[in-house]
Amino acid sequence: MSIDSPKSGANLGVNLGDPVALDPADFDAAAAAAGEDGADLRERARDVQERIEEGFHEMEARYDDARDQLRTINDQAVEFIRENPALCVAGAIGVGYLLGKLAKKRWLV
Repeated sequence: MSIDSPKSGANLGVNLGDPVALDPADFDAAAAAAGEDGADLRERARDVQERIEEGFHEMEARYDDARDQLRTINDQAVEFIRENPALCVAGAIGVGYLLGKLAKKRWLV
């Protein structure tokens, strides 16, 4: 299973693999080297893989929620600017003036 974000089209380049495709011989060899049973090692590997997949899906859901919230905030800001252009221009001039005064006093001694 490849980790792709279907909505953004971004590929994170991670392949979690298929739990069914785990080769028992590899686990048996690793388990023998570690002094454990191969079945226990396979089960632990599957548990870890499931937790990683669950964590990825939770992270993806949080990302989608944050993206939706940011879109809502952006839409509200655009609407406010369209309804109050003079106020926004005046505010930008005021902020620029204050930043200029601060920069002149503190950084350009």
